[in-house]
Amino acid sequence: MSNTLLTFLLISFCSSVSAQEFQVEIREVRDEGQIQIVASNHEIFPVTVELSLSDIKNMDVTNEEVTTALQGKAKDQILTVLRPTPGKTRNYKLRYRLHFGDVLMETFDEDHVYHLPYEKGKTYIVSQGYNGRLSHTGENALDFDMEIGTKICAAREGTVIKVIEEHNRSCPDISCNDFSNQIVILHSDGTLSEYAHLKQNGALVEVGQSVSSGEVIGLSGNTGWTTGPHLHFTVFRPTFEGRETIRTVFNTGKEEGEYLRELGRYKAF
Repeated sequence: MSNTLLTFLLISFCSSVSAQEFQVEIREVRDEGQIQIVASNHEIFPVTVELSLSDIKNMDVTNEEVTTALQGKAKDQILTVLRPTPGKTRNYKLRYRLHFGDVLMETFDEDHVYHLPYEKGKTYIVSQGYNGRLSHTGENALDFDMEIGTKICAAREGTVIKVIEEHNRSCPDISCNDFSNQIVILHSDGTLSEYAHLKQNGALVEVGQSVSSGEVIGLSGNTGWTTGPHLHFTVFRPTFEGRETIRTVFNTGKEEGEYLRELGRYKAF
């Protein structure tokens, strides 16, 4: 058996959703006269790969096009298999595109009741709600008005997959959007929660850390695109186009929880 990294055959594209290049390895594994195209995901979160083969010469292939989600830390997942015709010159070209998360997920836990993203007993106002006209147009996101340094809590248990905390810049327009400190948590159903505008060095968790619902994870701030100190909170699921933000039910003391409304004041239980 031999392994060949497909550095000379691959034409790759990263999803436009993220500026990062995902740590995904795609290579040949030659075994008993066949060539397996296998993928390993070195990230702790899922990455979806779209793979296609073309210009195939003197080779049989199980699948010329494959789209599959590689779970976090998945190793040597077989994508397709080629079987060369003995004694003949063979050739093929391979392209792939990577997308953040499992974009193939069909369902998620729509009934999950989230913890408000701050400490029990504390009350804060929703300064901008879902589809808010200031900066939430077409987005299911919530802004909680709070002072810099307020303790932020995980709204749902999961694994921390992203931490940014080095920025100290803000302004009231989109030019400062990339300066937002944030924490992103992956949930068990494939959805994710994002906590943004944290203070510089305000993350209290690390990438790879498991957190429980209600656990303190960071300190609120005023970084990035803001008009004042607040916490920007979003739940979303990955898609081929980027992400779909999701309206979520919170524990506000009511038996079944409730959706939050703009300018409402809510106490964490």
